[in-house]
Amino acid sequence: MIDKTLETERLLIADWTPEDVEAAFQIYGDPQVMAPMQGQPIETLEEQHQRLTDRCKAMEVLPGYGFCKLIRKDDGQIVGSGILKPLPNSDWIEVGWHLRSDCWGQGYATEAGKALLDYGFGDLGLDRIYAIVHPLNEPSKRVALRLGMRLLGLTTQFYNMELELYATDKA
Repeated sequence: MIDKTLETERLLIADWTPEDVEAAFQIYGDPQVMAPMQGQPIETLEEQHQRLTDRCKAMEVLPGYGFCKLIRKDDGQIVGSGILKPLPNSDWIEVGWHLRSDCWGQGYATEAGKALLDYGFGDLGLDRIYAIVHPLNEPSKRVALRLGMRLLGLTTQFYNMELELYATDKA
């Protein structure tokens, strides 16, 4: 779990808790959000609660890393998730973002991604951070490029599908 709340101009970035189940369901229960990840939307609050609880427990054993909620400062609404965690079966660290569909196109992913990269390079002392994006997810590809990431190519190493692999190094 990240060891502090990160703050940007418009967002607070903090660890999810199981009590945030309804806000998480607004994201992961939305077919529009899940389509670019090739995933099925969560169908019930109970399923979302179990997945959120499991994810929170998994992050407890990864000090400094996080599956975080993105909280809009002006109204306290959770608008999405930010991720800074090891990629599956790897020591490579992934940055990622998932936003409520009604919050797309407002710059929140870029804002949160930059804060998570700064935290990873600064607080965690990482030298390189990766992002993986489905090849058809044009908005997320643009976010990765805005964050200064470069496309390394296609990979099937993670999540059992072909994805674009991006990376950025500590400045």
